[in-house]
Amino acid sequence: MDFSSGGTRRRGKGSLSKISTLKHISSYYSRGQLLLTGEYFVLAGASALAVPTVFGQKMEVRVSSDRQSRIYWRSYDRVQSLWFEAEFSQNLEVITSSSPNKAQYIAAFLKIIAHHKPNKFKNRLEVVTFLEFPLDWGLGSSATLMSNLARWAAIDPYLFLDVMKGSGYDLACARSDVPILFDMHRKAVPKPSFKPDFEDSIFFIHLNQKVNSRASVSQYFRDKEFPREDIDRVSRWSGQMLEARDLDTFSRIIEEHAIFISDKLQIPTVKQCFFEDYPYAIKYLGAWGGDFCLAVMPSPDWKSYFIDRGYHTIVGYRQMVYAERC
Repeated sequence: MDFSSGGTRRRGKGSLSKISTLKHISSYYSRGQLLLTGEYFVLAGASALAVPTVFGQKMEVRVSSDRQSRIYWRSYDRVQSLWFEAEFSQNLEVITSSSPNKAQYIAAFLKIIAHHKPNKFKNRLEVVTFLEFPLDWGLGSSATLMSNLARWAAIDPYLFLDVMKGSGYDLACARSDVPILFDMHRKAVPKPSFKPDFEDSIFFIHLNQKVNSRASVSQYFRDKEFPREDIDRVSRWSGQMLEARDLDTFSRIIEEHAIFISDKLQIPTVKQCFFEDYPYAIKYLGAWGGDFCLAVMPSPDWKSYFIDRGYHTIVGYRQMVYAERC
């Protein structure tokens, strides 16, 4: 299993100025997440089943006694390589950065915080983030960051949705230690009982391609209106997956769900795209066309099927999904 994040990264200390006199250091942590059901339709009000992952993101905020209110930002990947850095002015404008687009994205969130909690930026700050999963895994590098920023600022993380443009399920799941059933009206309902007896037959396969979920939602969901019966059907599948007691039932739900979404959005399923001769259930997770898919494997010997086709990152349910275990 390849956990590399790809690319050449600089190691060690960043080039930005360091804070010499620290007054306070605080630390925050949020979990990554995977959406098992309800993709796209969660935006229309359907209930969706999401699970927190073993992998997450940590953020440290270091406050200086210096009243020069600038922000120095550094982000490290899972192998402790510096992959992003930036400096922001007192007005939260980007002074310098290694990626202007990422810096502007972060600045938008900082400005939301400043609107609600302006005192958070009265001192000089150093923000350092540490990602536990490869950058191309799509487990919510943005959502975990936003969750951590909201914890630090003591604000509602859903205030960030104007920038994120999603349903908010990922923000809810980032703060949960158990699976959740999420909809945009009730928000998150914890489901600690979702621990399939057949979890050793569930695997997550990385598809070696990246889709921007905000762009994909805009592309596939724009100008589409779905009748209430379609939204309710997706919600029922989410509930049925929670209650599935055997692998055959779980597999049937996956296949019905995937075919339904494919028909409604006129997008091929992952099986149609890549794995037409695979004999067991398989479906996209989250935005269709990238990151992970979920595959049922009654025997781990089926890993060779995917490896032979160039898919080497295969993660078991126990290794991916966070759960309290006896």
